[in-house]
Amino acid sequence: MRPLDITHALTITVPMLPSSLNKWTRAHWTTRNGEHKAWVAAMEPRLLLAGCRKGHPLWAGPVEVALVYHVARKKGGKAMDVDNMAPKHAIDAMKGWVFPDDGPSYLPRLVQSVVLGAKSDCTVITVTPLHAPELDRRRVPVPLKPYVPVEPVERLGGPKAAARKPTRK
Repeated sequence: MRPLDITHALTITVPMLPSSLNKWTRAHWTTRNGEHKAWVAAMEPRLLLAGCRKGHPLWAGPVEVALVYHVARKKGGKAMDVDNMAPKHAIDAMKGWVFPDDGPSYLPRLVQSVVLGAKSDCTVITVTPLHAPELDRRRVPVPLKPYVPVEPVERLGGPKAAARKPTRK
């Protein structure tokens, strides 16, 4: 595995667009759950290739997430509005991989933009730390101590206990 430089931005390209906010809010919960699972399935292999591990977020401090939606087609003959894009599933799919949570203390800045006329629909996600990275101590390699063999000690109190005879009443 290649070493991961967590002082710079992480960029991931996902070959799908989030659903419209109008469509998303009117959808049944099972439809929204299916869309969430599709985003997780699309994001996990890309996060693994980027060197991320689930349960060990890259950054422990606040980050900025920038989403650029490359749109190849117009929906219903009308260009998509950037304020109508719902990035919830993309952000939720990165929780635990890139940042610990998507609350305001970890994700204070979210930037979205749309590029029309792309060859195919995709979302380019860039995550950048806002401060000097606070390292997750589980990700920092700890030097191993040399192995020192230890002689076993008897469970009953050592060699003196073995020499004593048990007393009966």
